[in-house]
Amino acid sequence: MPYRLPKPNERWSVISAGTALSNIPDSEVIAQEPDLPSRTLGNGSTGFRIQRMGEIEWAVNLFHGYDPRPVFKTTALRVMESQAGLVIDPGFVPSFHRITSIGLDGAAVKGD
Repeated sequence: MPYRLPKPNERWSVISAGTALSNIPDSEVIAQEPDLPSRTLGNGSTGFRIQRMGEIEWAVNLFHGYDPRPVFKTTALRVMESQAGLVIDPGFVPSFHRITSIGLDGAAVKGD
Protein backbone atom coordinates (compact mmCIF):
# COMPACT_ATOMS: atom_id res chain seq x y z
CA MET A 1 0.00 0.00 0.00
CA PRO A 2 1.45 3.42 -0.87
CA TYR A 3 2.23 5.99 1.80
CA ARG A 4 -0.50 8.55 2.45
CA LEU A 5 -1.68 10.79 5.25
CA PRO A 6 -4.88 9.66 6.98
CA LYS A 7 -7.96 11.79 6.39
CA PRO A 8 -9.00 14.06 9.31
CA ASN A 9 -11.83 11.76 10.41
CA GLU A 10 -9.75 8.54 10.20
CA ARG A 11 -8.38 6.77 13.26
CA TRP A 12 -4.69 7.70 12.84
CA SER A 13 -5.24 11.32 11.82
CA VAL A 14 -2.72 13.78 13.25
CA ILE A 15 -5.18 16.66 13.12
CA SER A 16 -6.41 16.93 16.70
CA ALA A 17 -9.32 19.08 15.57
CA GLY A 18 -9.89 17.00 12.43
CA THR A 19 -13.44 16.07 13.27
CA ALA A 20 -14.31 19.69 14.05
CA LEU A 21 -12.77 20.89 10.78
CA SER A 22 -14.61 18.25 8.77
CA ASN A 23 -17.92 19.27 10.39
CA ILE A 24 -17.81 22.77 8.89
CA PRO A 25 -20.65 22.88 6.33
CA ASP A 26 -19.58 22.77 2.66
CA SER A 27 -15.91 22.27 3.51
CA GLU A 28 -13.24 19.75 2.56
CA VAL A 29 -10.05 19.18 4.57
CA ILE A 30 -7.11 18.34 2.31
CA ALA A 31 -3.72 17.60 3.88
CA GLN A 32 -0.81 18.06 1.49
CA GLU A 33 1.04 14.84 0.68
CA PRO A 34 4.79 15.06 1.36
CA ASP A 35 7.74 14.70 -0.97
CA LEU A 36 8.92 11.21 -0.05
CA PRO A 37 12.63 10.37 0.12
CA SER A 38 13.80 8.61 -3.03
CA ARG A 39 13.86 4.80 -2.98
CA THR A 40 17.61 4.29 -2.99
CA LEU A 41 19.95 2.14 -0.95
CA GLY A 42 21.28 5.29 0.75
CA ASN A 43 17.77 6.11 2.01
CA GLY A 44 17.19 2.61 3.37
CA SER A 45 16.96 1.51 6.99
CA THR A 46 18.97 -1.21 8.68
CA GLY A 47 18.77 -3.04 11.96
CA PHE A 48 20.69 -5.77 13.78
CA ARG A 49 19.94 -7.89 16.81
CA ILE A 50 22.60 -10.08 18.36
CA GLN A 51 21.33 -12.46 21.00
CA ARG A 52 22.97 -14.98 23.33
CA MET A 53 20.86 -17.58 25.11
CA GLY A 54 21.87 -19.12 28.42
CA GLU A 55 21.19 -18.61 32.12
CA ILE A 56 20.89 -14.93 31.25
CA GLU A 57 19.64 -13.94 27.81
CA TRP A 58 21.56 -10.94 26.48
CA ALA A 59 20.67 -8.93 23.39
CA VAL A 60 22.21 -5.96 21.60
CA ASN A 61 20.00 -3.99 19.22
CA LEU A 62 21.01 -1.42 16.61
CA PHE A 63 18.74 0.51 14.22
CA HIS A 64 19.71 3.25 11.77
CA GLY A 65 17.08 4.66 9.44
CA TYR A 66 13.99 6.82 9.21
CA ASP A 67 12.13 7.49 12.43
CA PRO A 68 9.00 5.29 12.42
CA ARG A 69 7.11 7.68 14.74
CA PRO A 70 4.56 10.05 13.19
CA VAL A 71 6.57 13.29 13.43
CA PHE A 72 5.25 16.39 11.65
CA LYS A 73 6.44 19.89 10.90
CA THR A 74 4.04 22.78 10.50
CA THR A 75 3.64 24.89 7.39
CA ALA A 76 0.69 27.30 7.32
CA LEU A 77 -3.03 26.83 7.89
CA ARG A 78 -4.81 27.88 4.70
CA VAL A 79 -8.52 28.26 4.10
CA MET A 80 -9.45 28.76 0.44
CA GLU A 81 -12.81 29.33 -1.14
CA SER A 82 -13.96 27.17 -4.04
CA GLN A 83 -17.21 26.82 -5.97
CA ALA A 84 -18.19 23.86 -3.78
CA GLY A 85 -17.40 25.63 -0.49
CA LEU A 86 -14.25 25.89 1.63
CA VAL A 87 -11.02 23.95 1.12
CA ILE A 88 -8.95 23.72 4.32
CA ASP A 89 -5.23 22.86 4.35
CA PRO A 90 -4.46 22.15 8.05
CA GLY A 91 -0.82 23.24 7.65
CA PHE A 92 1.44 20.29 8.41
CA VAL A 93 3.57 17.74 6.55
CA PRO A 94 5.41 14.64 7.78
CA SER A 95 9.02 15.13 8.75
CA PHE A 96 11.31 12.39 7.44
CA HIS A 97 14.42 12.35 9.58
CA ARG A 98 16.89 9.62 10.35
CA ILE A 99 17.61 8.22 13.81
CA THR A 100 20.11 5.83 15.31
CA SER A 101 18.97 3.67 18.21
CA ILE A 102 21.24 1.37 20.24
CA GLY A 103 19.98 -0.89 23.01
CA LEU A 104 21.26 -3.56 25.37
CA ASP A 105 19.05 -5.75 27.46
CA GLY A 106 19.24 -8.86 29.57
CA ALA A 107 16.63 -11.22 30.94
CA ALA A 108 16.78 -14.01 33.50
CA VAL A 109 14.28 -16.38 35.10
CA LYS A 110 14.23 -16.65 38.87
CA GLY A 111 12.75 -19.81 40.36
CA ASP A 112 10.79 -22.42 38.40
